[in-house]
Amino acid sequence: MPNRVLVWGVFHLPAQLTVAPFLETRNGFPYVAINDAWLIAGTPGAYRLPWMTTLDLSATRVIPLPHHLPDARIGLKLYNVLSAHTEREVQRDLDRPDFGTTYDPVPRDFSLVFEFLWGRRHRA
Repeated sequence: MPNRVLVWGVFHLPAQLTVAPFLETRNGFPYVAINDAWLIAGTPGAYRLPWMTTLDLSATRVIPLPHHLPDARIGLKLYNVLSAHTEREVQRDLDRPDFGTTYDPVPRDFSLVFEFLWGRRHRA
């Protein structure tokens, strides 16, 4: 990928809260135009999908669990918060009026986090 920037970090906030953003911006992947017969039309690599930017964000907190259990990390991970030009498909047929139209974006998504921190017990 010739033009790509990745930025990430981990921020430890009070109350054992950790926030970790991950930002990626890059130019789009190249694609080859075709004609109605599905033959290559034009120069390979002459077309690219638009620039894409994604932001993933993780927010977690360490909490003590009862009895003899280890501490646990709970939280939320958000994927593709920005959702800016994340299309993965393009109409490549030069003979169609919608040539170059992009579709099938990467959806926004989330997941819950629950991790046992084995080897780490909370202090009484």
